[in-house]
Amino acid sequence: MPSNPFTDPHWATSVVDAIDSFVAFVRDRTTKPAVVVLRALIFGTMAIVGVLFVSVIFLIGLMRALNSLLDIWWSRDTAVW
Repeated sequence: MPSNPFTDPHWATSVVDAIDSFVAFVRDRTTKPAVVVLRALIFGTMAIVGVLFVSVIFLIGLMRALNSLLDIWWSRDTAVW
């Protein structure tokens, strides 16, 4: 039964609930996908930088180990450098 909203004691609560549900709907449709995409980009970039850092450190260690092993078999007198 329609009535005057100013005489209904719960009209303020129902209006606030309607506004809150609309804002939540808009946020779920716009902000959450953007946050997911940005998090994926940021964490993906961090992972790529981490993998590059670890691979460079691994290659440096591998070259130093190979150099040390070659120093065992060949002396510096026969070295080309």
